[in-house]
Amino acid sequence: MNYIINLFGTGIRYWHCEVDQDMFDEMNRIRIKNQVEWEIVLFNLEFLDYYGFSHWSELSSCPGKVGFLLDPQNRIEIKKGSKLITRFLANELDTDTTLFPLYDTSLIDVPIFENAHSKYFTLIQFEKGLIGKYKFESESFSIEQMHYGLSSIGKNKFLSQVQFGNTIIESNQEDGLVTGCEVIF
Repeated sequence: MNYIINLFGTGIRYWHCEVDQDMFDEMNRIRIKNQVEWEIVLFNLEFLDYYGFSHWSELSSCPGKVGFLLDPQNRIEIKKGSKLITRFLANELDTDTTLFPLYDTSLIDVPIFENAHSKYFTLIQFEKGLIGKYKFESESFSIEQMHYGLSSIGKNKFLSQVQFGNTIIESNQEDGLVTGCEVIF
């Protein structure tokens, strides 16, 4: 049978970035001179074009990753074909808010990089809508077979991985609207 997991609400798309320290220092001087926040500088395509980047995602050597925020208004639904099996709120995955865990979760560390010649930071783009749609096939299904990997960057705690049994499921559809951005050092 075909199963679908939909993530509706607010999510993040993030990039771990590395910029040469000299370039970063020059960017910082311009930022200070114009009295603007890093979000205004690093998400400005004209500014990035001056340094040879056509998009902020090019500041990272890895593709962007998506996370589903553990906010109380975000919801997760699991369907068998078009029939709803269960629906729950994303914050129910957060074991910090419950005496006993409601779902099988684990923490997945987000790597931290360091190099004396480079400046590392994370760019976060907030999105709202369908953050992820996961499809998988199985002869049988039980909610106990689901495993959710949780991560955090700054104050943002999010679902970063969905697993059925021993198989990590990849999202095959997203449909979100960008609502904001953030830079974390």
